[in-house]
Amino acid sequence: MIRYPGERNHRNERGAAMVVVVCVMMVLMILALTMIAGAYQTVASVRDGRRDVGYYQQAYSFCEMIRSKVGDGNAKSVPAHPADLYEQIICFAADETLFGDDTKPVEMPEKQYDEVSRSTGAGSESFGSLQLRIRKKRAGTDKCRLFLTVNINEEDKKMASCTIGFDVVLGTDAVGKTCKMDFRSYY
Repeated sequence: MIRYPGERNHRNERGAAMVVVVCVMMVLMILALTMIAGAYQTVASVRDGRRDVGYYQQAYSFCEMIRSKVGDGNAKSVPAHPADLYEQIICFAADETLFGDDTKPVEMPEKQYDEVSRSTGAGSESFGSLQLRIRKKRAGTDKCRLFLTVNINEEDKKMASCTIGFDVVLGTDAVGKTCKMDFRSYY
């Protein structure tokens, strides 16, 4: 085939145009896949954040329940034989032989509750296990600070934690020892 000057080869131009079109389509596909992956990550993080809020609400509500039972600021008689968790907390706070010094607090043996669940409209939602850690520190004569930490764990991983503090004043009345626990703050 004879070519004249100025004549073009259309077959080569079509091949080059096809390569450009395929490259542009690949770039657009990569961008679309990146946007889909980003949307998936956003939805997953929102779902995880909602679950984390549930864990914290569980820990906070357990602290709030204990605060309402023992930290109302009224002096309570210290029982000789504690029957429930609240009485155990009062006994631990009132035991003068278990005061830590200013540098190292004394800890009560940890309590472990294997399954904590919360009732929802559609049944109950499991929140793993609850670990209760109580420690106290001397704050003067017949006074101490009590710190109660609630950890919500799932598969041996701490998911949420809430700590509540009390100022404790020990005393006596006609019956025996008393313990007055004033709510201090959440930490």
